[in-house]
Amino acid sequence: MFLTNGVPLNSKKDLSGFTAAKSIVINFANKMSKEATEDYQKDQIKSFEKIQKELESTQKDKEKAEKAVMESKKAIKEAEANIKEKTKFIAENKKFHAVLIKK
Repeated sequence: MFLTNGVPLNSKKDLSGFTAAKSIVINFANKMSKEATEDYQKDQIKSFEKIQKELESTQKDKEKAEKAVMESKKAIKEAEANIKEKTKFIAENKKFHAVLIKK
């Protein structure tokens, strides 16, 4: 990668050049690694925030569903009470009509 007069750079022939080249490569690698790590971290934060919003939305949906279930249970109890009332009313009317028919 590094050439001096067409000859590859090595530590035996040009120690200072080799050391400088090594430093350049290390700095470049560190910079690229740092940028990649920062990009990865940003992506992870975005993913976390998205999942967090989805969780909040799901919790709201759950609360709505639980409320609907409670309202449905209440409506069922009211309907059952209404059925009992009407059944009692019908039974009483049958008895009343039976007495009228016998007379």
